[in-house]
Amino acid sequence: MTSSTNRKRRRSRGLVLPKPALSAKAKRLADLERAKAVASQNFPELNAWLDERADEVREVQFGKRFAYHEVLAEIYKQIIDWDGDDLLEDRASTIANLRGEYRRKNLSPINIIVGAIGDRADRNRQLVSRWSKDLKKALSEGVSPTDIKQFLREG
Repeated sequence: MTSSTNRKRRRSRGLVLPKPALSAKAKRLADLERAKAVASQNFPELNAWLDERADEVREVQFGKRFAYHEVLAEIYKQIIDWDGDDLLEDRASTIANLRGEYRRKNLSPINIIVGAIGDRADRNRQLVSRWSKDLKKALSEGVSPTDIKQFLREG
C-alpha cells in the first residue's frame, strides 16, 4: 500500500492531515508581505514621498550629468529632519517594510532610504552605494541642507 493510498484513506475517515511546515525563506517572505501591508496602511504619506523621489530619479537618471543633485538634496533634507528628531532608524525600518525588503542588521539607514527610491529592476547597486557614501559623508561633516548641492559638486 502506498503512502498516497494511506492519505486518501485517512481523509476519507475524516482525519485532516497537517500542512507541511514553511521553510525559513517562505516564512521570511510572508513576514515581509505582512509588514509591507501594515506599513502601507499606516504610512501613506511616506509611501507617496518615496514614490515621488523614485519618479524624480527615473527622470534624471539619463538626463544631465549632475541633475541627480536635486534629488539627493531633497533626500538629504528629509534625512536631516529625521536625524534631528531621532527618527532616522525608525523611518529606515518603516521604509524597508514599505518596499518589502529584508533589513540586515548592519545596514545603514541612509543605504535603506537611498536604495528604496528605485524599483528593484531600476536599481543600480553602484549608484546606491555612491549616493549613500556621499550622503553619509555630508551627514558626518554636518553639511547644512542649503549647502548640500555645493558639497556634492565638490565631492
